[in-house]
Amino acid sequence: MKKQIIATCVALGLGVLAGTAFAAPTAFENNQKVTGGVGNNCPLLSRDVTLGVSAKVHGAYECDEAANLVKVAACHQGGSRSGVTCVAIQVLDAAGAPVAGSFTYPAGCDATSAAAGTQSPIPSYKSFFTSSAGGVMIEYPLDGRCAAGTLTGIEGF
Repeated sequence: MKKQIIATCVALGLGVLAGTAFAAPTAFENNQKVTGGVGNNCPLLSRDVTLGVSAKVHGAYECDEAANLVKVAACHQGGSRSGVTCVAIQVLDAAGAPVAGSFTYPAGCDATSAAAGTQSPIPSYKSFFTSSAGGVMIEYPLDGRCAAGTLTGIEGF
């Protein structure tokens, strides 16, 4: 699943253009065609792409023209019950803007373990996010089992 998401994000990142509109996250299962170009699902893309996930995997994507960013996420409804990697999760205000110096951490983690990138000793469900900004795929802890609306309901997606 991770390889499929990474490949999708590489394809999405290849067609990134500047823009000004914002679209809410869109959930998908199986294969979802995302149309590129002005007036389509994602004007940031230079061409159409197909996002694909396997059985019992839920996905979502967001095409944020204002931030010039395409985001993709996925999670399996059976769960990923190993401990999550400790990361600092930026707290956002009601408008979705980061609150300076304010972070939350997965269960069993704190600022020190997040800085070290250690694993939480507490099993947790998790999802995986990546974007056209590059970098690495990140794990995001979930409060419970993944379902169709889980990803689009995550604050700050």
